[in-house]
Amino acid sequence: METRRRARKRMRLEHGRMLETEDRLSNLPQHLVEEIISRLPSRSIAWMSTLYKKWAYLLESFPGLFFDEEEFEYKSDRQNDVRLHQFVSKYMSRQTPILIQEIRIGTTPFRRTKFNHQVGLCMKLVDLSRIRVLDLKFRLNQLLTGCHCYAIPGAVFSQGAQLTILELEGCRLENIDAVNVPLLKTVSMTCVHISDETLFKLVAMSCNLESLELQHCYELRSFRIASSSLERLGVSNCRHMETFYLDCPHLWYLKCKGREVHEVGRDQEISYFCGLLPVC
Repeated sequence: METRRRARKRMRLEHGRMLETEDRLSNLPQHLVEEIISRLPSRSIAWMSTLYKKWAYLLESFPGLFFDEEEFEYKSDRQNDVRLHQFVSKYMSRQTPILIQEIRIGTTPFRRTKFNHQVGLCMKLVDLSRIRVLDLKFRLNQLLTGCHCYAIPGAVFSQGAQLTILELEGCRLENIDAVNVPLLKTVSMTCVHISDETLFKLVAMSCNLESLELQHCYELRSFRIASSSLERLGVSNCRHMETFYLDCPHLWYLKCKGREVHEVGRDQEISYFCGLLPVC
């Protein structure tokens, strides 16, 4: 008992003096502890799971991989690569792949090729048919050509029966052979390399898609969006875009931003605004 009591004590520095403080988190009901810790990045959850024996199960039980490269202190490309590799490898070796339902990964622009490989390993280890949220943000300090960007595996779309939210940044979508995403409702793409044809196919075959946001997708030029479920559409700073065609009977909000910004809300006549664009 004395050992446990000591284990719950922590030291903190205040006005130059070390003071003992009580670890109140350990005394909370188990369901509250799980709720609090579940909101932390995976690296923090891994650290928390080592603090207290009763929390050892936490890392293996949470159905998500939340990793932001900015959590790692910047030292050098090589050191960060090693730390990243160690973290991802240990996490995936301890986690049961079938449990993971949410993946959120954010990166900074170091050692992109090597990091792409690590993300690829993660995607191969998880059961894509159970993923509900996929959020991959490869933050760029400059626009990369498509061949240097991480390519989203086609299996995300052919096996994504549970996928509801897709958020992508700084990667590429190549030709999609098959699309099976019946629950997909929200898609957001920023600096994503995607062709007019691939975008059309993805939207047309996402039968429950409600919101689509496109920003800085420079390969889009003249694309068509046909969807009976789409309600919100945003197109911003797609530099080479010349025209786009809409066939969306339930669309009630449209925002097009280039040199000028146009917004259409429920209280406005959307057909009037679409008169500014080639619409069918």
